[in-house]
Amino acid sequence: MSVSIGWHGGLCAFLEAQDKIHEYMKENPEEILEIAAKETELGIDAAKEMFPMYDFNTEITEHDIESMEKTEQFMKENGMIENDVKYKVSVLLDEKRHTFRK
Repeated sequence: MSVSIGWHGGLCAFLEAQDKIHEYMKENPEEILEIAAKETELGIDAAKEMFPMYDFNTEITEHDIESMEKTEQFMKENGMIENDVKYKVSVLLDEKRHTFRK
């Protein structure tokens, strides 16, 4: 039996799951490093070295938007893409994130 929760309910469930995952990662860094090392087939030392390079927060910041815009411009200028990147929808969704949960 399949139950449809609609896009609003599905989005809320997805965002809540992402928040729980992010919180679990913060509370269990050693376990997460072991999983990352195993899944990437890197040693634990390499995983520890690389881990700080990644931000697993799902909130979109002004810095993220600026970075996406610079990357898009670079890729256009170098013939890597022809069309605009449609990230603005994601930004709008993130701005409404807490509204969706209510």
